[in-house]
Amino acid sequence: MCGIFGVTQSQVPIDLSLVVRMGRAVRHRGPDDEGYLFLSTGGERIECIGENTAPGCDGVPVAATRGRAIRTALGHRRLAILDPTSAGHRPMSSESGRFWITYNGEVYNFVELR
Repeated sequence: MCGIFGVTQSQVPIDLSLVVRMGRAVRHRGPDDEGYLFLSTGGERIECIGENTAPGCDGVPVAATRGRAIRTALGHRRLAILDPTSAGHRPMSSESGRFWITYNGEVYNFVELR
């Protein structure tokens, strides 16, 4: 099953090396893909990729966010079971980009939901 992690801090920016270490700590839960979402103080959303991100996923390396005041971070290590393509990359957003989610699980009735 996948591994999810996150942290939020209101007063002090998040140490990005902590978030990367969290991802590495749960790598065994999801070796097939890696994704991050960082939210800065000003509301900027930065979707990041890691060293094990599946080919075809957009984003910038985590190191590219250094120097920004990151207040919230979500991370996901994916174990691809039904869909090994980059379409299952997480964290994922709504079409508008307003809402983001990362979750641990598989949607088995996806055909009926469409």
